[in-house]
Amino acid sequence: IAAEAQPATDEAVRQHKREIGFDSERPLVMAFGGGLGARSINTAIISILPTLQQKNIQVLLVAGKANFAAAQAAATSYQGDDAHILEFVSSGMLDMLSAADVVVTRASATSLQELAGLAKPTIIVPARQLGDQQKNAELFATARAAVVYSDDQLEQDSGVLATEIMSILDDEARRDELSRAIHNFARPEAAHDVAALIVDCLQSSNSRSDK
Repeated sequence: IAAEAQPATDEAVRQHKREIGFDSERPLVMAFGGGLGARSINTAIISILPTLQQKNIQVLLVAGKANFAAAQAAATSYQGDDAHILEFVSSGMLDMLSAADVVVTRASATSLQELAGLAKPTIIVPARQLGDQQKNAELFATARAAVVYSDDQLEQDSGVLATEIMSILDDEARRDELSRAIHNFARPEAAHDVAALIVDCLQSSNSRSDK
């Protein structure tokens, strides 16, 4: 995990929202599917934009290089101050993630570890063709550290995503629970644990040498 991937304070979240062009006092959902993008995520997010906008929810969609043109065209009538669609993010990704109140993402190990470090309530949509993403999603779902939907579920009914997003945003206790659970995967005490293990090994080795 990048060293800077740490949970942000409420004021820092508001500041990040302002810096990337959003209202600091309104909830923000960020969705992304990797460098090339994820068509199922893009399509679902765009289809529920009217519903989210009616609920005063802002949206940042990183559509990916392979899917940006189609996403931008599909969302032309919805884009504005409260809905931004980007092609690709080469820098500042952690600031954008820090600004979000809920994140929708694929299940790459790198993305999930960054979100764990940031303690972000997360909805995972693993790529149907990637076994490693399916396993990652299952791991987080079993630990109740994220909500998981399949590509098939979103393609059959994108409304489930809107319902889930609004449910998380409306329930502070649930957001806190998801934040705590996913942050456990960041292993914030890992450095201390490794250091303690090294010390124990050295002490055991010295003890054997003294005998």
